[in-house]
Amino acid sequence: MAKTLEGQDQSPEIHLMIGQAHLGLNQPEQAAQSFQKMVALTPSQPDGHFYLGGAYFKQGQFSEALEEWRIAAQLDPQYFPPLFAIGALLAGQRNFDEARQWLTRALALRPNHGATRFELGRLAYRLNNTTGFAPIG
Repeated sequence: MAKTLEGQDQSPEIHLMIGQAHLGLNQPEQAAQSFQKMVALTPSQPDGHFYLGGAYFKQGQFSEALEEWRIAAQLDPQYFPPLFAIGALLAGQRNFDEARQWLTRALALRPNHGATRFELGRLAYRLNNTTGFAPIG
């Protein structure tokens, strides 16, 4: 594979494909290395930051994942994946108020996204408060 990719090391798409392959093989450390190269080549593109955050998440590096996902969301506030990922991670960390804010932003972009609705419903249950949550239906 290295011979096939020789001379392609300046292509963010190649690093994306290699990183995704490593994730598929449950090799998040190697995936992170590829996504770091992608980010270095295209720092203003949210995809690299999002995927790098995912690789960090798979390694249990939640602070690093959150940081990369926040960068991706800042670069493109309409990019759904990091909004949902941030909300879900924060909910898992019991940071319910901030999780709700991120998940509400995600739901505004994809009103019929089942996982977002589920996470918001779970937050409402945990907070014993359904006031201000998006209605289902």
